[in-house]
Amino acid sequence: MKTATEDTLLGLTDHLPAEAAEALLELATGGKPRVPVQPTATANPFDHPDAQRRFRVMSNVDELQRALDFPWEKWTVFLHPEQRQWVERDYSGPARVSGSAGTGKTIVALHRAAHLARTHPNARVLLTTFTDTLASALHTKLRRLLGNEPRLAERPFDQRHRPSALQIARRPGDDCQPRGCP
Repeated sequence: MKTATEDTLLGLTDHLPAEAAEALLELATGGKPRVPVQPTATANPFDHPDAQRRFRVMSNVDELQRALDFPWEKWTVFLHPEQRQWVERDYSGPARVSGSAGTGKTIVALHRAAHLARTHPNARVLLTTFTDTLASALHTKLRRLLGNEPRLAERPFDQRHRPSALQIARRPGDDCQPRGCP
């Protein structure tokens, strides 16, 4: 592992189970992975922390009904409690989030952008993507996430990658255009 680069490390995590990948990334970023809890042989398998990350056992019909009645718009921006640490962590620079499909990377990024906007009200927060479709989805989900915070909801967070890069490259008052761009 001493000769691993960031890219080879991330490539490796794509082939590991989620818990192993998270532990490896935690070590690579200077953290200390959680020590897994070993269940007793007679314990309920749904009580194991790994199972609790993936399943929610509903204890009664009323609890299930409340979950089903919860507005879909809220579910689409739900941040799993285990992911809050990545949103609120104090990084010393840019952070890279990786994981397989469906692990919540986009939701973590949305919540991170909102967290940065809340904690640094005068800073500019860039949340960007290469595709128009995802940029539109990010815009919609940010509005949902910041619905009761109109001051934050009006801030420009998300844009498609190329327009964002052009906007960053252009300085106020500059008449010049970056080469090869309209």
